[in-house]
Amino acid sequence: MQRFKHVAVIGIDGMGGFNKSAQTPCMDSIFVNGAVTYKAFSMDPTISAENWGGMLIGSDPAVHRLTNGYISTHPYTNELYP
Repeated sequence: MQRFKHVAVIGIDGMGGFNKSAQTPCMDSIFVNGAVTYKAFSMDPTISAENWGGMLIGSDPAVHRLTNGYISTHPYTNELYP
């Protein structure tokens, strides 16, 4: 199994599956050797902080309690969910 020292997460809010039908050669070249899905579902509520927190931390908004208002004024320092 190959291990990587660093991982980059590239996300675009609100894109959905738009790039599947658009000409996106640069994004397509990234997807060839990376991971991509068009079957993921957003969390409720469908707000950026709640959803990105859920995807990156692996918990739902009731657990990570991130909101757009909170992350715009506080650094993320939760040791329980790095």
